Amino acid sequence: MKYVLFVYGDEKPWADAGAAEREAVYAQWGAYESLLTEHGARRGGNELAASATATTIRKQDGQVLITDGPFAETVEQISGYMVVEAADQAQAVEFAKAQPGEVFLRAVHDYGLDHLAPAEAPPGVRYTLLVYGPGGQETTPEQAAASAQEHYAYIELLLARGAFLDTVALQGLDTAALVRKPGVEVLITHGPFAETVEHLGGYYEIVAKDLDEAIELAKALPEPVVEVRPVVEYSG
Repeated sequence: MKYVLFVYGDEKPWADAGAAEREAVYAQWGAYESLLTEHGARRGGNELAASATATTIRKQDGQVLITDGPFAETVEQISGYMVVEAADQAQAVEFAKAQPGEVFLRAVHDYGLDHLAPAEAPPGVRYTLLVYGPGGQETTPEQAAASAQEHYAYIELLLARGAFLDTVALQGLDTAALVRKPGVEVLITHGPFAETVEHLGGYYEIVAKDLDEAIELAKALPEPVVEVRPVVEYSG
């Protein structure tokens, strides 16, 4: 089963870190990626640009509201994510415990869309669209089917624009686990990262020529709240 391990934390220490400190953190992440590769568990992931670069799109009362900044104004923000293959949640938690940062993880729905991902990323700037919606809300089978059709139509739009890279839909909050590392302890609790009305439901990875185009594409997404974040690109 696939799980997404979302990395979160206070962004200030990273912003204030010097070159040597950053190099040490990246070395830790390199070792972690090697560990996942050895287990045949790594399935992808991205580092996200700072939350200050985020744009949030809300659909409310027939209006589309676009604001600068992340979905939630909290000290701890999502800074990236890693997709892993695990036998069960217990193994996913073990992978999360080995990660350099603090993590919350969620199981992924398998809708069989892997074949849609392009073999090579088309040119453009990569963005992640973090999708938020009401958490814990019961849906009927008819509502779930209608939502799925809306998302399939959205994927077709992205494919037609040459903008689609990948997408993940998260399973319910009952699959969430939180791995915190205060000092030398590792604390594991079940439940979401933040106690908010709206919870992360999944994400899309897209390419766009610039932020304006990314926002345009995000506005077409059939969800009430979308946070647009640039992906950190590395060369060499």
